[in-house]
Amino acid sequence: MTKEQYLEYWRDSFRNFICGLISSIEKLKMEPIATDLDKLALDECKVLLLGKAVQNVERGLSEGVLTREMLDSIEKLQKDLVDIALKYVQACSIVRVFLKVLSYSRIEHEKEASIIRLNDLSIPIL
Repeated sequence: MTKEQYLEYWRDSFRNFICGLISSIEKLKMEPIATDLDKLALDECKVLLLGKAVQNVERGLSEGVLTREMLDSIEKLQKDLVDIALKYVQACSIVRVFLKVLSYSRIEHEKEASIIRLNDLSIPIL
């Protein structure tokens, strides 16, 4: 796989990730068991997914430019989604802390794995 193909794949993957989450949000809001609080949490996530940070990442990936700031932005987006979800979870506080640690560690691992793949392909991170 060439550098250009990899960046194109990454851009498409990011777009599919965002569109898939937005689609899931819309479907979940229509569920009969969705409470007003559920819908509020889902709306908050949707606003984040339609925000400037996502647009900036998509634009950068479309231009074939990858910066440390973009990687950090993707990580922050995912962590913000976790934080929003946890804010509305009706569980004991220790379970919320555990879910946050579990989610954040997975997000950080994915970022580090991406950096390794980029280095393997000699794709510079600006």
